Amino acid sequence: MLVTKIAESYANALISLATSTQSLEFITQDVNQLLELFKENPDLKVCLANPFFQKRIKKDNFKYRN
Repeated sequence: MLVTKIAESYANALISLATSTQSLEFITQDVNQLLELFKENPDLKVCLANPFFQKRIKKDNFKYRN
């Protein structure tokens, strides 16, 4: 599947960058937080993937809360 291939390329690049900058632990934490955010907010994934939602609406309605 094309989407999987593209995602795999980005994931490999992110791991390579994190390793070369010695920030793998921090990147891993960030990715895990994103995964948790998507699990807690299934509508967020739908909204971000939907091109009919304007960027302003996405930013205003789905602010990250830590």
